[in-house]
This record gives sequence, structure tokens and C-alpha cells, in this order.
Amino acid sequence: MRRDGAKRLALAVVLVLALVGLAAHYDATRLANTESLTTVEAVVGPDPPGVGDRAYLWLTVESVADGRLTVSSPAGVPPLVVDASGIETGTVARVAPGDVVQVYGVVTGDARIEATRLVVHDRRNQRRMYVISAIGGLLAAGAFLRRWRVDWRRLTFTSRGDGTMDREPGASDGGGDGG
Repeated sequence: MRRDGAKRLALAVVLVLALVGLAAHYDATRLANTESLTTVEAVVGPDPPGVGDRAYLWLTVESVADGRLTVSSPAGVPPLVVDASGIETGTVARVAPGDVVQVYGVVTGDARIEATRLVVHDRRNQRRMYVISAIGGLLAAGAFLRRWRVDWRRLTFTSRGDGTMDREPGASDGGGDGG
């Protein structure tokens, strides 16, 4: 018994060390693997970036006109304008005020970004995702509760005992041919 406890403790220590190592590695390499400007404040804030800096932003659209998107900005900063004239016109035509967009682009100065790629996230798709996730969660809970029940006195899950999982190998289910 002591040996099993020592093995479990050693495994737990290894897993915790691996988790810490992954977190440290992510922190050390995240700026190298992502675009440097990821917030509106970084683009239009008090210390504006240089022209040509790359940006990757999630933005909420306020208005669309002539291939330019004006997006919501924090109070006290000028609105950010995304020039999407270089993007396929069908993509820009799908954008409506209130939509969320992912913008990949280059800072052109004065609170402007020239988009090199634009991904539109329609609000209807988000609702559909939540409905499908809820249905999946209900199906998973139903499958789980089909074989298990809650023991409220001990606050545990216990097997229902009516499945084939609980039988001993070679045990009879009481059926048979009577002979």
C-alpha cells in the first residue's frame, strides 16, 4: 500500500512540474508567437505604436462606410478606424454594426489600421454554438446519470448496479434454461 501512495505522489509531482514548465514556456514565448498589438488601447493609447507595427485585434463594429470600419474604443481615446478596402468586398459587405470582427493588419498611424485579413463573427452563429453546447451537455449528463446516481447522504456518485459493469465474471443473471 505504501508503494502505491509513493507512486501516486511521484506522478502528481511530475505532472505539477510539467504544468509549471508549460506555463513558463508559454509566458517566455507568447510575444514571439503572436502579434505585438492586441488591444485597442495599444493602438490609440497615449503611447501610440510606430507605423508598420502589426496588430491582431478583436473588435466590435460601430459603423461601416466605404470599406472602413469604425470600432468601439474605450472612453477618452479617439475611435479606431479599420481600412478594409484591400479585403474582398463580400467579406466587408457582411459586416454590420454590433458584429464582432477579428482584424489582422498593419498600423498606418493616427488611430488607423490597414486590414490584411478580416474574420466576421455573426451573432447568430454565437447563439447556435451555445444551443448546441447546451444540448451536448444535457446528452452527456443523461448518459452519465443512466449508470450512476447521486448518494445525497455521502455526497458521492454510486453505481446504479443494474448494468453489466457490476457483475462478477461468470456470474449468472438469473435467466438461463432452468436445467
